Amino acid sequence: MSSRAATQRHALELYELKKKAVEFYQKNNVPEKIEEILNSLFYQNPEDVYGSLAEYFSRLSNPASVSRITALEILDCKGQPTIEVDVYCIRNGTEKFVCTCKISSFSVLPDGVSMEKKDMEERERSEGIAAAIALIDHDIIEMLKGVNPCNQFDVDTKLRELASKLLEEYEKKLAIHKEEDGSELTVAAAAKEIPAKDGKVSSAKNKKKMGSAKSGVVVIVEPREMMLPGCDAFGASSQVVARASAIIKDQPLYQYISHLYSNQEDVIEYRMPIPLVTVLCSGKSALGKQNLIKEVLLVPKPGQTFQKALKNVSAVYHQIRKMLFAKYGASCNNVNDVGGFCPVMDKTEMLLDVVVEAIDQQQLNEQVNIMIDCAAHEIFDHEKCKYEILTSMLKTSDDLIDVYVDFIARYPAIVGIIDPLRKQDVDAWQKLIEKISDKCFVIGDYIYPRAERFVTEGNGGLRSSAAVLKLQQQTTITDIINATKQIKETNGECIISGVRGDTEEDFIADLAVGIGAKFVKFGGILRGERTSKYNRLLKIEQELRSKCLAIPYDSLDIPNILPPPAQENDANTLAPDAVS
Repeated sequence: MSSRAATQRHALELYELKKKAVEFYQKNNVPEKIEEILNSLFYQNPEDVYGSLAEYFSRLSNPASVSRITALEILDCKGQPTIEVDVYCIRNGTEKFVCTCKISSFSVLPDGVSMEKKDMEERERSEGIAAAIALIDHDIIEMLKGVNPCNQFDVDTKLRELASKLLEEYEKKLAIHKEEDGSELTVAAAAKEIPAKDGKVSSAKNKKKMGSAKSGVVVIVEPREMMLPGCDAFGASSQVVARASAIIKDQPLYQYISHLYSNQEDVIEYRMPIPLVTVLCSGKSALGKQNLIKEVLLVPKPGQTFQKALKNVSAVYHQIRKMLFAKYGASCNNVNDVGGFCPVMDKTEMLLDVVVEAIDQQQLNEQVNIMIDCAAHEIFDHEKCKYEILTSMLKTSDDLIDVYVDFIARYPAIVGIIDPLRKQDVDAWQKLIEKISDKCFVIGDYIYPRAERFVTEGNGGLRSSAAVLKLQQQTTITDIINATKQIKETNGECIISGVRGDTEEDFIADLAVGIGAKFVKFGGILRGERTSKYNRLLKIEQELRSKCLAIPYDSLDIPNILPPPAQENDANTLAPDAVS
């Protein structure tokens, strides 16, 4: 009897188990899905039956979700610490490594500052990297765990809110620290320091001289922005999530970003950006008397493929190398952090003459133009309230405008000037716009805030033909997209730029194509962290041309940023439709 009872109990348990199995499979529509794929598979007759089955069921699986984000301290192109971020996701029920991204390091100090300031920045950078890794290992992964990486805007919103919350807490800690011992923390103290005449940093006790009766002008110097230590973690996390999303969607990264930018799944064409290639570097911190031009950039004329454009620029670049070697020796073939040659120049025209001659010798006058980066904020003498364009040669804002007008007249190959004046010289900037903006691009780089602040603060009254955007620190992909839209809405163009502390990461090449940036500024065509981005653009163009989707820009089309003409209040003037 006991044996029979056990058998009946076992049969009942088996029946209940089968009943639960049926309910489970019916609830998840498993029989219908299996029937559907088996029927279609028979007619499709694929070579790889199990591969087709795997592909079919993978489309039915739950969306991918972030499971783990890890960070590692690595080195940038200058040997400085930065971070590399890996992301892992749950895909098809299993945790898998998806991708990795490296973020560029950041420096707030101009070239040529004192060693004490460099040492301080190195210490802050080291502490910042440690803080960034801690943020990723704790706050960020706790916030993003289980999130679908394909929801880029949601991810970036979460990152922005977390950054704001932590920065607010950090500022409260600084305030408490100041109240307790009467002094500010190192970072807070550094935020109040300002650049001085020699490119170093002066303390607040020197401010009195700047507004003295002798100068007659009160110089307003913007303090260094307070940043959360470790804020690089937010930009790096946004970047790696975007790359992971593209991989999960089985799309090229530029296509995924283009979908984010346009909010459309089908993009019918892509514009390949025009490269602004650094070839010569000089400026305040370099040897020689010449201060005005920090970089000379080669600009291939539109209407040619990116491959052809880069080939022409490369020919001029190496011609300049040969010319410098013949005139100055082997030492002038060395390049700086951005891949530019650094010959000793005592006159500004010497830089331009070298480039113009090289273009002429390569017979590329109709194919290559020039841009100059002046970085005017670095050559401004705060005590004398003038720009030191050459050693001991000072110019007022109006004088400097005349210099630019003369350059453009004498060197018609110049099609753009970056940061020709400081952001504080609003009136002078407007005068410059009125005089040269119809002849060349007037471009803002350091005069504008970071992309996320640009979206909320705008251009500060400084209209320009184009604005430079960088993916660094806590700037997210959404910030770059929103800033680009805002720039284009005001009839401007966007330039995606690398930075001095760059890595071999080529993310910004895809970013430039995805948002439709007209220009890219990656540096010279030497050094691996520079060429990796140019090579990525070559690969993107090859992919797009194979699909007939790559379209080069036809012309520079310098935007009209002149203010509208003043309307005449003449009572005797008749309206056009009233004229008979």
